[in-house]
Amino acid sequence: MLHRVIKVFVYGLVCVVALIGAVTGSALGYRAYRQHQNGSALRIHSSNGIEEARFVDIGGLRQWIQIRGDDKDNPVILFVHGGPALSMIPFTYRSMRPWEQYFTVVHWDQRGAGRTYLLNGGADDTASGMDQIIDDGIRVSEFVRARLHKDKIVLVGESWGSAER
Repeated sequence: MLHRVIKVFVYGLVCVVALIGAVTGSALGYRAYRQHQNGSALRIHSSNGIEEARFVDIGGLRQWIQIRGDDKDNPVILFVHGGPALSMIPFTYRSMRPWEQYFTVVHWDQRGAGRTYLLNGGADDTASGMDQIIDDGIRVSEFVRARLHKDKIVLVGESWGSAER
């Protein structure tokens, strides 16, 4: 009797493990499929387009900047996200795609946010609040103007990104 109970238990355990493996494999396969779909939908295909993202030294700290647009000759928008600890890049990649037809859109992960936060090991001890963010914003603007050969750029801020000193 005990032998039969053990046999049923092992059989049940194998079935549960197989089921978990099948569900996990399906979920990972679906994730890879969706990543491929998103990558194709978001890719810049135009010959004069720009699609780059990299760390740039801003105010003594490597900070993440993403530049995207169908025509790099279009007007430039620097999007200053809220937070200060929340990058908007993961939340706006689809909603900003239509804008990229008419503008070159620049996203910047400020100190303590997004990839800038991850690269620099968390919170930045050199940050001194709003004055530091404003100084960094000016430096990012200068970098973007030089990189894209523009005299002017449009600044769009939301939440913390639109705050005054």
